[in-house]
Amino acid sequence: MKEIKRDPDRDQILLGDLNNLTKFKDSINPTQDEVRLHASTVRRLLLDGLLPSAAGSRRIPLFFNVPDVQPIVRAARNGYIACFNLGGIEVFGVGVTGSMISRNERPGDIEFDTSKFISLKLDSFLRQPVAFINEIFVTRLEVINYVANKAGGVHYDPKPSSALPQEKIMAIGQLRHSLRLGLKNGIPVFGFRLDGLIDESTNFRYEPEFLDIIFLEFLATIHFIIESEEVKKLQIQIIYELNNRFQK
Repeated sequence: MKEIKRDPDRDQILLGDLNNLTKFKDSINPTQDEVRLHASTVRRLLLDGLLPSAAGSRRIPLFFNVPDVQPIVRAARNGYIACFNLGGIEVFGVGVTGSMISRNERPGDIEFDTSKFISLKLDSFLRQPVAFINEIFVTRLEVINYVANKAGGVHYDPKPSSALPQEKIMAIGQLRHSLRLGLKNGIPVFGFRLDGLIDESTNFRYEPEFLDIIFLEFLATIHFIIESEEVKKLQIQIIYELNNRFQK
């Protein structure tokens, strides 16, 4: 059997990235500025291929456990929902999963189970819809690209691109300016602006300690990476290999 090529230098970078994300994941009061600091790491792990390359060299399949968004997607396509974000984490002491503004007089009819999680491979994980507004879905991949390349995580370039066309940038802007979560005097507070659903030029007052919906979804992505059982297995395997390698 042909030996699978491994890269110890890459593996050390991967371990460092995962350690940094773990420390941030456990932060009690994350801020927008802190989220941006980790944008290059998430992009490097998922989009530049660092994580799948390391896992693939050891034949470890990557899976991520995330909320099952399909009931909300169906409701959105049927016109029952004005906007939603998926979430799937606890932040500021509040569980955020499947937050939505419903057009339905009985939103309870939307059969979304906040406790139901599904396991997705990397490609499906990236392409899972995590937000919706004005008939436009935003995927996890688009959230990563936006925070990294448009919102100053790695670059600040608000112009449309092939990865984020104008309609997506407008939808993300409306989401960011409509819903957010933070702490006021130690108490979790949701912020909501109805005009933000219509006009993405409106905005909340500058308070970086609040996370808007897009930054919340980016934070959720970090949680799902760190909590993946396959990622944990990969970390253990790499640590074992590196320890043995440098002891010789």
